Amino acid sequence: MMPIEIVSHLARPLSLSVRLFGNIMGEDLVLAIVLMLVPFLVPLPVFVLMIFTSAIQTLVFVMLSMIYIQLAMAEAH
Repeated sequence: MMPIEIVSHLARPLSLSVRLFGNIMGEDLVLAIVLMLVPFLVPLPVFVLMIFTSAIQTLVFVMLSMIYIQLAMAEAH
């Protein structure tokens, strides 16, 4: 049981960090593609969408971190 529990505790932060990296990289790729395809003022809605999704990502990251920490500190019954 101990090796499974160790892997479980290590997989949570790893999956959270990979998820956050993927979302940030996806936003940067979308912005780069839009900037290459259109002139100056057209990407402004994309910037607004990026700010909105960044706020959502922050909320999700904080909530998942709190849940993972709570689960790690919980006593077994």
